[in-house]
Amino acid sequence: RILIMNHCKDLLPIYLRFIKGVVDSSDLPLNVSREMVQHDRHITQMRNWLTRKILDHLKQWREEEKEKFLSFWKEFGQVFKEGVHVDRENKDRIVDLLLFQSSSGSEELTSLAEYVERMQSDQTEIYYLTGASRTAIEDSPHLEALKAKGYETLYLVDPVDELLAEAVTEYMGKKLRAVSKGVVEFGTDEEKKQAEEKLEGKKSEFSDLLR
Repeated sequence: RILIMNHCKDLLPIYLRFIKGVVDSSDLPLNVSREMVQHDRHITQMRNWLTRKILDHLKQWREEEKEKFLSFWKEFGQVFKEGVHVDRENKDRIVDLLLFQSSSGSEELTSLAEYVERMQSDQTEIYYLTGASRTAIEDSPHLEALKAKGYETLYLVDPVDELLAEAVTEYMGKKLRAVSKGVVEFGTDEEKKQAEEKLEGKKSEFSDLLR
């Protein structure tokens, strides 16, 4: 008098599809059809509990067993990032676990929290740049102004990162800014004013070329 399912896709959200295990529950009614299992409220409760348990375990790895977490990230990081879009209830937990390459001077991956800790005192935004690879991003002229100010830039090199950047617009009160889109202003209000005046002067000087 048991119901056995070899694979119940509704027990975990799609971004945790790499997780394998066994779930034993006495809550599901035996007279429910396999097709109706996905609509059972117990399945929803179990999915929520399992998801939180897995995210808590990954957080523990991140804080206490970093090598294990890095091994996990190397294998499944791109898939895990999908959770930012599909699991709004646990979005903040997922964002806390994200890792990125950056211009910090080493190829060690960094979290958003670590980036914020290293921010310059006059820095108000989290800067990032997307590209096909670290090499391609480092050759980008968009980085010149950031390097001059000593601002760190996150390198978003995974295909899913374009969508991730649209979903994560702010972290710890700091807005995320793509340095390849629009004009990025740096420095204090006075420095920004001087830069605007300089730009207007250049526009006047080369007005004949801008017609």
